[in-house]
Amino acid sequence: ASNHQLGAEHLFRASLRAYQESRNNYFEDLEEAVDEFNRNYGHTDNSYSYEQLVSIVKQLYHCHIDEHSLDKEAELQNYRSVLLPKTRPVLLLNSKLTTAQKRFILAREIGYHFLGLQVRALTSSPEKVESFEQVFNDFKASYFAGALLLNRQRLIDELRNFFLLPHWDYKAVLEMIDRHNVTPEMLFYRWSELIPRFFNLKLHFLRYNEKHGQIRLIKQLNISQISVSGGLAMDEHHCRRWLVVRLLRQLEKQAKRALLGRSKRQVFVGTQISNFIEGGGRFFCIGISNPFTFNTGVKSSVAIGLKFDQKLEKAVHFLQDRSIPRLEVGTSCERCPLTAEDCIERAAEPRILVQIQKQRERERALHRLMVHNPID
Repeated sequence: ASNHQLGAEHLFRASLRAYQESRNNYFEDLEEAVDEFNRNYGHTDNSYSYEQLVSIVKQLYHCHIDEHSLDKEAELQNYRSVLLPKTRPVLLLNSKLTTAQKRFILAREIGYHFLGLQVRALTSSPEKVESFEQVFNDFKASYFAGALLLNRQRLIDELRNFFLLPHWDYKAVLEMIDRHNVTPEMLFYRWSELIPRFFNLKLHFLRYNEKHGQIRLIKQLNISQISVSGGLAMDEHHCRRWLVVRLLRQLEKQAKRALLGRSKRQVFVGTQISNFIEGGGRFFCIGISNPFTFNTGVKSSVAIGLKFDQKLEKAVHFLQDRSIPRLEVGTSCERCPLTAEDCIERAAEPRILVQIQKQRERERALHRLMVHNPID
């Protein structure tokens, strides 16, 4: 990592992501741990309110909850949570968090304790990454939390019913979020754990944030066996036809209308069928964009892309719904072969594509020279 000027944290996270993808992001041992916890401490409906989670953290693991101290220090207000490892630990929660976000942090804290994970991050987001063990333990606790809040069998049943709908219905997705009291990212990421295993479908998961017009990839998982370029050079413009980017654009327009008193909508749910110009992959995508409640001025967009094959067409009944947009997409404007007439969304000229084409022309010319003028 040092030789290639690559942060050790990025190397650890890339290694973890490769491991997740090799296991289709499903971990039976962690699912069984959640089942065991539910049998010992759970409830008949396998759901936990915020108050119930607070009670478990306090009484079972003797950890005090403080929702005010982080507000007193300006330098600490960007942390979602901080654990003070005292004789009786204190978990500091940021008061700006929604109830859904607080539930996840409490469920993750339960995961650390129930799984016996000692090496861990004390802050969220982590201030320092000391080892791969820390990254792996943080992942296991987060997986435990997602499985605890989104019961496996209940969500599988809901997904099956959703896929059987005769027409695309964005309200069904919003109802699922509200019913489980989770964030869009929690729901979609749990989908990425269950869909490959129980529906035998290949997928990718993406989360992007936008701040001051800059779009940045935050999280990526690819179990589609097709290259889905997520991270691009800083000076490249992400394809404006990607669902995650389209939804961020809609959110930006909505925010302008809200300033004029014409709109109060805070969440956009969308879908599209994406045909990748480069690589030939085709995906059915579902995405959600919403303002980032924890950090004002930041907008977030998450999406699941399901790889098109016979299994997908058999499982998802509303794929033929003509209201679902069908778009040719690329990776970035700088690499896209579509002309300005073909794509009115283009935000930059295809300079990298031109460079690649010139390089290929040089290679072909060099090959012709070698063929017609062989070395003696």
